[in-house]
Amino acid sequence: MRWTIVASVFCAIASAAQAETKQELAKMSGRSWSALECAALAGFLKREEDNARLFKGGYDQGKRFIEAYLSGELKAEDANKEIPFGMSTIMQGPNVDFMLGRLWDMTSEAALKPVYEVGGVPNDPATWNLKAAIEYENKNCDLLD
Repeated sequence: MRWTIVASVFCAIASAAQAETKQELAKMSGRSWSALECAALAGFLKREEDNARLFKGGYDQGKRFIEAYLSGELKAEDANKEIPFGMSTIMQGPNVDFMLGRLWDMTSEAALKPVYEVGGVPNDPATWNLKAAIEYENKNCDLLD
């Protein structure tokens, strides 16, 4: 009887840990998206160290998320609440690096669009650096890995 209780508790703990792991894997999609947007802004602002740090963080988390999703380790129902809309559209292609390239393209365009234009109206090039710096601050990029 005692071993049955111990085994039941162990199974419950293992299940909770697995659920937490799936949630953490799912959250990697959003973290990847945010880090890559910030990497694009850091690159625009010529903040090389921040660009490298943010790009690596976004790449690593995006790669782990995509691999988990493609392998079935993370199912759609586990991830749907956490995945940014655009992330679901990049999950096609010959390999993970191709998908990450699509992700980089999408996130860098999304991050830099408000720098270059607002509502389809081009911004004055003299304001681009200021707008990029404001976007970088508003996205709390210095807080991301």
